[in-house]
Amino acid sequence: MPALDELDTAAASKHLEVMFLPLPWKDILSIVTIMAAEVQIVLYEDDSVQVQYVDGSRLQLSPCGSEFLFEKAPPISAHPLQQPERIRQRTHFVISTYREQLQRALDFRNSFATCPFLSESIIPSERKKVIFFKLHF
Repeated sequence: MPALDELDTAAASKHLEVMFLPLPWKDILSIVTIMAAEVQIVLYEDDSVQVQYVDGSRLQLSPCGSEFLFEKAPPISAHPLQQPERIRQRTHFVISTYREQLQRALDFRNSFATCPFLSESIIPSERKKVIFFKLHF
């Protein structure tokens, strides 16, 4: 019967072999990485917001809230001088990949900012209220 240390080593080497196999679901991993939880959210004096995520990626929201910059975390194998991938978009035209993060950042910003950013395309329909009123001239 093998010793306990030998079993642990054998099990660990099998585990490592599985981890280093080529992953056919690499795209799924990148989507899961993007959906990481927030570590820190900062609202600056000019009403801009910066969100830091667990995986090292960052989202920066402009002071007026009309555009954002998403900086993906560099892969572990990246060279230290390699620049991270950056995506800059108008908030109104956000793609679904970043919509949830942007909504959370905007919710935070709008809770504390002097002037909220309200875009009909970003706000979910269940959170919209239609208000009718009459104007008499």
